[in-house]
Amino acid sequence: MSSRERLRVASILVLVVVPIIPTPALGRQNSSPVYAGRPLDAVLRDLQRQGLNLVFSSELVRPALKVDKEPKATTLRKIAKEVLKPHALEL
Repeated sequence: MSSRERLRVASILVLVVVPIIPTPALGRQNSSPVYAGRPLDAVLRDLQRQGLNLVFSSELVRPALKVDKEPKATTLRKIAKEVLKPHALEL
């Protein structure tokens, strides 16, 4: 097998493997906390980067607000609801 063919096979393997790598929010399994202890605004921005269509005001989501415990939800929308609730905030 030539080096060009090996490169092509390696590229195909990467394309097949990458989509099954879980995102931190959706694929965690008894790993270290992803959101607990982090500022709420940083967690909300992370959820935005993962695809949740979310707009929030820094007047309501102040830097002092923290996520106290790791959310148990598995969807982005439910995770957002779960981290907002302790602060009397809703989607």
